[in-house]
Amino acid sequence: MEESITLETPAPNKAKRKSKNGKWREIEAIKEKSRLAKELGAYDFNFDFSDEDK
Repeated sequence: MEESITLETPAPNKAKRKSKNGKWREIEAIKEKSRLAKELGAYDFNFDFSDEDK
């Protein structure tokens, strides 16, 4: 009877790695979004498209 008993242990390392990688991807995406916002903020988008050429 003891021979048929098996202990099932989940693979915490693999689950933790996936969770950790997902968190890092999320952090990197937030950093990239912030960097892009700063870069776009450096540009002046106040274009004057009036009929100046007439």
